[in-house]
Amino acid sequence: MQTPQKQPFDEFVRARTAFLNLACVSEGEIGELFCRDCHTKIKIVAAQVEIHDLNPDACEGSGEKFEAAIPYCPHCEKRPMSLGCVHV
Repeated sequence: MQTPQKQPFDEFVRARTAFLNLACVSEGEIGELFCRDCHTKIKIVAAQVEIHDLNPDACEGSGEKFEAAIPYCPHCEKRPMSLGCVHV
């Protein structure tokens, strides 16, 4: 999974949920997540996500941000960026 860039917020939430449900398997007593394809342990990037106005062509907003945990497989995917934006 990658950090959202000019993505509607609800689409980001659906994509993150789908990644966790479809690309990951939980193993062990503490529920560690592993990639369904290669069995590498899933890593997390703590990304700062800016909240922008709904217009995807103009990355403008109030300057508000939130921190999002972006899960990814370090074997199958490139590391997600530490800054992104969603449009609401």
